Amino acid sequence: MSRYGWAIVFALDVPPNDFLLDPEKKKGTVAEWAKKGFEIAGRVETSAFGKGYYLAMGFGQASCRKVLCGLDMCLVLDGGKCPYPLKARPSMESAGIDVFGLTTRLGWGINPIYRSVDPKEVNRALSVGIIFIH
Repeated sequence: MSRYGWAIVFALDVPPNDFLLDPEKKKGTVAEWAKKGFEIAGRVETSAFGKGYYLAMGFGQASCRKVLCGLDMCLVLDGGKCPYPLKARPSMESAGIDVFGLTTRLGWGINPIYRSVDPKEVNRALSVGIIFIH
C-alpha cells in the first residue's frame, strides 16, 4: 500500500428507512447500493488505468459474491470461473480498511448499523468505495 500516493473515496447516501424498517428488503437494498458502488469503483479504476495509472485498484463495500452472484461460496474459490470478472471488486473490509473509521475521519457523520439498532436512531447510511492510485 505504501506505493500508492492517492486515494479517491466516494460515498452514496442510502436512505436507512429503505431497509431498516423492513428487514425483508434489507438484503436486496444492500446489494443494490453495493452494486452501484462496484460500478463507480470500476469506472474510476478503468479511467485511471486509461490515463496511465496502470496499478489503480478499486474496492467496493460488501462481498462481491453476495452482491453480484448471490452465493454463499465464491465460484473461483471452488475451482470455477468468476461470472463477473470486470465488475467484481474486493471489499474494503477484506483488505483491512476500517471503513467506519475512515468515514468518521472524513467528517461524513454516519451511524453504525447493527442487528438490534433502533431505526429511529439512524439518520444516515452510506455505501462507500475507494480507489487507490499509483
